[in-house]
Amino acid sequence: MPVYGYGVMLVIGLICGMYLAQSLARRSKLDPELFANAAILALVTGVIGARLSHILENLPQYTNPRFSFTQNFFNAINIREGGLTYYGGFLLATPSLILYAM
Repeated sequence: MPVYGYGVMLVIGLICGMYLAQSLARRSKLDPELFANAAILALVTGVIGARLSHILENLPQYTNPRFSFTQNFFNAINIREGGLTYYGGFLLATPSLILYAM
């Protein structure tokens, strides 16, 4: 199974950002677990938003009448064969984190 650069960079960025946030939280006498939870929430909602944005931009590819509903659905959720858009991830992760912070 191949390892893709986008996924590696995503994980490295997440780990570095989470470590930095937890370190700064300890220094400011805040609970570092809140920042770890926020990082995981950002990762999950970011990937979901990025994929949804890609699907909406390429909707004809995922509503192909030659394929069954099941095959179209599988193609839509299969991120290994498709794409992610960074702004879609940003647009879903940002409000999710704002709601988490409230």
